[in-house]
Amino acid sequence: MRKAVSCLLLFLLLLLPAVSSASAYIVTEAQLTELESIFSDLRTVNETLLAGSNQSVKDLIEAREQLKRLQVELERLKEQLQMLKEESNQAQSSLAKANEELKLASESYKKSVSETKGKIRSLEWQRGILVVVAGFLAVRR
Repeated sequence: MRKAVSCLLLFLLLLLPAVSSASAYIVTEAQLTELESIFSDLRTVNETLLAGSNQSVKDLIEAREQLKRLQVELERLKEQLQMLKEESNQAQSSLAKANEELKLASESYKKSVSETKGKIRSLEWQRGILVVVAGFLAVRR
């Protein structure tokens, strides 16, 4: 758009006859009307460009504000993600400890059951021997 305005002004300058500083410019009424029309068009174009520029500035300011808000939100989400990662790591560590303790408790339980079964078998053998001895003594008397 600016190129068109520049070209138009250049064209107007080329249309005007080259005169020395001593001579006067002569402008006809038709040329004056045409210049007024051109200036009116230029004013309209300039106002349109200015309005568009103002809107662009407003849009840019709004976009920057939104960018700042989004950057703040992004930082908040990054911090939240970091906290969640730390909580997850702690939970995994706790789970690993609990699994290890459960494994040890299970092994201890199995060992205890095995020892208890051994003691029961031993007591059953002792009882059997005592029954045989008691039976032998009862028969002998």
